[in-house]
Formats: sequence, structure tokens, C-alpha cells
Amino acid sequence: MTHKDERRQTTRILNEFYVVLQDDKGGLIDDHALAHDVSDKGFKVETNGVLEKGQDLRFRLHLFERQEILGRGRVVWVDRTGLALWGGVEFRSLPGADRRRLRRLTRPSNVKWPVIIDKAFIAAFWATASVVLWIGLMSPVLRGVMLDLAPKALAAVAMGWSLKELLRPRR
Repeated sequence: MTHKDERRQTTRILNEFYVVLQDDKGGLIDDHALAHDVSDKGFKVETNGVLEKGQDLRFRLHLFERQEILGRGRVVWVDRTGLALWGGVEFRSLPGADRRRLRRLTRPSNVKWPVIIDKAFIAAFWATASVVLWIGLMSPVLRGVMLDLAPKALAAVAMGWSLKELLRPRR
């Protein structure tokens, strides 16, 4: 699999971040380069410096406010346009905490929050209905009121359930 094929299989942060590029010995390549399409595998860089395919380098990637990632990478492709040099940098050495931070930023959670929220609302409804029913049945005054309101309450629940089914997206 080529690097471009692999890059397309990973989620990227579609944003621009400043990145400082140094050669493997610490010499400055560009201190105002821009990183694009950042993923947990690497990033695309736009620079005015000189890069060569296969070149090892060091980088300091400035993410969001006061967050930066230090690491080492290898240039896997280079393309010169009229305005800048573009290259693909694959991470070679990246601290585990920084790689996890990038994964959290680029890969969405597997938790299905709408399903959990829907089940929580249903559970809260039935718990509340059970408590109200129990209190009503224990009180002689409320028992008569509940018997009078039972058909209306049943109709309201049926209408709410029907409306929910009508508004549910079709799969």
C-alpha cells in the first residue's frame, strides 16, 4: 500500500497549524511552516525550506493554544509548486501521550450518544411514572383522581409514541 492510500484511510484534522522543521542534527529548515491534514500517522507540510524525499527531520507542531507536539519524522513525498514546497511527513518517533492526543482529536468516539440519551429518557420516564403511580395508589384521594385521568394519560402516551415513530428517520 502506498503512503497516499494509507493517508486516505486515516481521519485527519483539516486545519492549519504552525510547525517548526529542523534537520536530523537540529539545524533549522523552516520556523514558519504550516502543517495541513494532521493525523496520528503524519501531516502534510507547506514550507519555504528545502526538503528531500527520505529525509529525516525533527518537528515542533503547535496545535491548539499552548499545546505542542515534539517528534521526529521522515519526508515520504515532495512536490514543488510556484509558491511553496509541499511534503508529506510520516511520524517516526512520537511520544505515546502525543500520539493518543492526536488519536482523540482525529478519531471520533465509538459511543453512540443519541442511543444512550434515548434510553436514559425512557428509563427516567418509566421510573417517574412508577413512582407517581405508587404514590397515587397509596393515597385514597389521589386514587380517584388517577382513575379519572387514566384514559387521558393513556391517550397522551399513545400520541407521543406515535409521533416519535413518525419522526424517526427511516433506515
